[in-house]
Amino acid sequence: MMKLRIVILLLLLGGVVYLAFFAPSDLVETTLAMRSKMNNRQEAMDVIPPKTSTSTSATTLKPVQSTLLKDREDLLSSILNRKSASSLFQSHTWVVPVKKPVVSEVPIVPTAPPLPFRYLGKQKTGGEVKVFLAEGEKTWVVQDRTPIGSQYQVESIRPPKLTLIYLPLNTRQEIAIGLFE
Repeated sequence: MMKLRIVILLLLLGGVVYLAFFAPSDLVETTLAMRSKMNNRQEAMDVIPPKTSTSTSATTLKPVQSTLLKDREDLLSSILNRKSASSLFQSHTWVVPVKKPVVSEVPIVPTAPPLPFRYLGKQKTGGEVKVFLAEGEKTWVVQDRTPIGSQYQVESIRPPKLTLIYLPLNTRQEIAIGLFE
């Protein structure tokens, strides 16, 4: 069964090759004439089904009478009459352009960094209050108007808060120290 199929397919292939190379010239001329008629035709053709009768009749073609169909030259005239070069061979990219961030016109106001100090405790001797603060491994014992390093100064100690001034920006910051018991 399989061999029969292969033989039939090889015979069909041979026939097609024969027609391709050794076709009669009148067949080629007829085919070319039919192609030129179809290319020159300006209206589309509609196939009318054959009449239902017992005799075999060939299908007949009827031209479509529609104003909706446009001529090929009308459709392609904008492309064919173009003066500029086509962008067909220009480079294209699939990369989506990145939008540049909007630069705001409002200047950024500098702010003091978060306080590097941690509250450890307080001591009241007479009318004087001392507060113990930790900065990393350093421990500071501060009173009113005491500088802490080169960037901070104690402004006031009034429980429940300690007010510090960040000297580079002259900004006030507070630490909760609680009330005396």
